[in-house]
Amino acid sequence: MIDPASPPRSLPRILLAEDSETSAAIVARHLQGKFEVLHARDGLDAWNLLAANPEIEVVITDVQMPRLSGQDLLRKIRHSDVPRVKDMAVLVMTTSNDDNARQEAFTNGASDFLVKPVDALELRARVTVHQKLARTIRELETSRQMLQEQATTDPLTRLKNRRAFAELGLRHFALAQRHDIELSIIVLDIDHFKKINDTYGHPAGDQVLMSVAHVLTSKTRASDLPARLGGEEFGILLPNTKRSGAALLADRIRVAIQQSQFQLGEHAITVTASAGVAAYGLDGEESLERLLEVADRRLYLAKQRGRNRVIAMN
Repeated sequence: MIDPASPPRSLPRILLAEDSETSAAIVARHLQGKFEVLHARDGLDAWNLLAANPEIEVVITDVQMPRLSGQDLLRKIRHSDVPRVKDMAVLVMTTSNDDNARQEAFTNGASDFLVKPVDALELRARVTVHQKLARTIRELETSRQMLQEQATTDPLTRLKNRRAFAELGLRHFALAQRHDIELSIIVLDIDHFKKINDTYGHPAGDQVLMSVAHVLTSKTRASDLPARLGGEEFGILLPNTKRSGAALLADRIRVAIQQSQFQLGEHAITVTASAGVAAYGLDGEESLERLLEVADRRLYLAKQRGRNRVIAMN
């Protein structure tokens, strides 16, 4: 067994909840060399250790323990709000004639059962199977999350892409309709961006895009959603924000971009941006697409009227 305060090692970590020191020592000896066993002396201790040690892959628990029984521990695990904990493999140890405890554990969501006194070969086999399965599931979930992130993130600026902006925008628009709350959108475009690419090259243009994206993230709240909609066009979704507030934010962003110094090779240039603003309830209650159309039209007006400006009303 290992001390809870010891640093993580390379072997898979198992949490053993067992109030009997003798039984705990036997289980730890059977698993020695293949697993690290973190020992909890009752269910409450096990629950606290499980929450504090994300590297735990499998739980083995006795049924009868003080403070928090094995059954109660199992129920807490299965009702956890943390997916890592809720989906944890839990092996319950019972005596050979304790059918009631086994049935209750099965109802509570036990992954498998071990009969006390535990057989060394059976213990290692069952723990190995559940540990490998748990690791495979975790790796698949990590891969799924990475693919999801890639599918919704612009690879250059690391902002959300048009797809994510549309998906999240539809959710926020539905909330605005249902609860009659504020929702605004900013559509922003870098002025004369083609000239930057033609004059200084596409790597310089990419540098400008990344710098503008940094301005957007630094000026917006955690609840806001800045995104790259494509090319040199950006969008910002602003939940619980009036049109006047969105216009002020758009102008702060415009000023911050203009005041930024863009060093492109040997040249320091000034970049400007134009923006259009639209708000739910004032500029379109039909759909998110309608709001985007209004914001796009106002962006076009800002370009027509000389660029480097924000238009929030026709």
